[in-house]
Amino acid sequence: MNINYAKNFIKEYDVKSIDINSLDIVISKLGYNFVVYNPLFDYDDNIAAIIEGFNIDNELKNTCCFTCKSELTNCIFVSDGIEEKELVHLLLHEICHIYMHHIDKNAIANSAYYEYEANKFADDVKRYVNQNRLKRKALCKVPAFLISALIVTVVALSFKGNKSDMFYYQEPPVIATEQTTEPITETVTEITTESTTEEPTESITENGESSETLYYVSSSGRKYHLKDCYQINPNNCTALSLEQVVEMGYTPCKTCKPDKKD
Repeated sequence: MNINYAKNFIKEYDVKSIDINSLDIVISKLGYNFVVYNPLFDYDDNIAAIIEGFNIDNELKNTCCFTCKSELTNCIFVSDGIEEKELVHLLLHEICHIYMHHIDKNAIANSAYYEYEANKFADDVKRYVNQNRLKRKALCKVPAFLISALIVTVVALSFKGNKSDMFYYQEPPVIATEQTTEPITETVTEITTESTTEEPTESITENGESSETLYYVSSSGRKYHLKDCYQINPNNCTALSLEQVVEMGYTPCKTCKPDKKD
């Protein structure tokens, strides 16, 4: 399946997080109802009416999650008691059937290829949403001094060009008194103190390179590797920190064993 389907879905439905509430909103936008049922108990009147209309009593007993479409209503049925992590994947799976138009009128998508495509779609959506979240998190950590430098640069460029429109600063006459020199000394001291107490955000080695170890992941694999691992081409991979690969669910390669690195 083309991964652009997952990216387009995220952009079209503005998916910023993967949880039950967010997916319930997406399901509503797709024109479907999210119905939770328990095959061991009697259904309430509303659910019973829907089940009778679809004539799917057997499917409810044998399947934990499936999608139905009719002229009257469209529903995603989910068995009660499923853990949230598994439920998220199941809902994304069913959303794919809808988004990719696998569902025909009065039919349940059961093609082997459709099932493979739906599972791939669910994995891709989760991966890209997590990557986008990490990018937003990284942008929030931009040091304040970089933001200030950017503002100064923009202001300077806005004045560049026609000097006739600029105001020139003229130094006032220097008066050697205690009242005029004392505030200046205090200002300089305060600025010097701030600049000397600022700590770097990343440790740097003597040759100017980052001391943080980077791990490499491919677009199709679920393992993270060291740069010199023969199973990957680092030029075609994404370099991530240990925190990122763990948070995104990657596991260590059994060949280069990055988790055993000293």
